[in-house]
Amino acid sequence: MFDVREPDEYEESHIPGAILVPLATVPDEVARFATAASNSTIYLVCGSGGRSGRAVSFLRDEGIDAINVDGGTKGWIAANYPVE
Repeated sequence: MFDVREPDEYEESHIPGAILVPLATVPDEVARFATAASNSTIYLVCGSGGRSGRAVSFLRDEGIDAINVDGGTKGWIAANYPVE
């Protein structure tokens, strides 16, 4: 799972194991996403789903199988899933 929020948001709380790749850097990291997607579908998350949705659209246009985590980190927390 990739977290496309800003570093300060990520440091405040994030999904365990999520890798920080801020939205502005997503185009620079296409190869990294492609490598991750070669093994399985990749998931992207942000605060509520807007930024990760834009990143998913971009990556899909690049031919990468990506899914937006519904509700983002806020939804994850509201569902009482673990955070770091």
